[in-house]
Amino acid sequence: MRRWGLGFCLVGLIAVAVVADSRPSERPRVVDVSYGADSRQRLDIYPAEAPSPAVIIVHGGGWTRGDKQLPEIRESSLRLQERGFAVFSINYRLADDDRPGEPMQSEDVALAVSWILDNGAQYGADASGIRLLGGSSGAQLVSLAGQKINAARPGVIRGVVAMSGPMDFVRIVEGNLDLSARDRDGKTVPIYLGCRLAECTIEQMQGPSPIYNITATTPPFLIVNSDDEIVPVEQAQAMHDALTAAGRTSTLRIVPGQDHGLSLFGAVEDDMVRFLRK
Repeated sequence: MRRWGLGFCLVGLIAVAVVADSRPSERPRVVDVSYGADSRQRLDIYPAEAPSPAVIIVHGGGWTRGDKQLPEIRESSLRLQERGFAVFSINYRLADDDRPGEPMQSEDVALAVSWILDNGAQYGADASGIRLLGGSSGAQLVSLAGQKINAARPGVIRGVVAMSGPMDFVRIVEGNLDLSARDRDGKTVPIYLGCRLAECTIEQMQGPSPIYNITATTPPFLIVNSDDEIVPVEQAQAMHDALTAAGRTSTLRIVPGQDHGLSLFGAVEDDMVRFLRK
């Protein structure tokens, strides 16, 4: 299949602004709660019985689109709620030609974490620590944000689940410079990085790459990738190898097939639940 080089494309849906449906065994979902001043800084809450581990889910969409109302986000959130987690799925400011994704988007994840630490207990969350889960570009965001948050506040992020995440923009950009403009897959990486591919500096590529941000405070990782999907499995393998070489905790799950991002949820659900409960 055609592998991913520069862009993801998940179609975003329009968010609603009311308290939404719930299942009989669940506390009602609460939607569009503000965690910041921008209209995109909103989260949906899937409450739990206190005290329950808190999980933030971050949607994908190539950093330029996507929404917490995507079916895969809602289904994953409900499933984790059923398994005893307090879940917070977030929207965040989207990158465009006038504003790159970094540091804006990792700052939004950090702001949502701060909001949950202050307010999560009323929704059943044990807010002494937060777990992050993301798919596709959302996997890169939770990886980078988790590293940055723990660098500033060690131990706040208890674990990161990254499904099909780009981890090394140096390798991605260099791999696409040899392709014609027609063969390059999308435009979202240069939009996220804020530079034309041929003009990106090493700092612009390494700064948002999780593989170059591993420190002694980096949280444990569960890294998931399909072996024949849009994000090359080498990205997952390289991140796992770098984490273990640095003495950090990392578990790598390679799933046969072409499933991408949160489509991998079902294949690794039990392993992921065990990881998130630590």
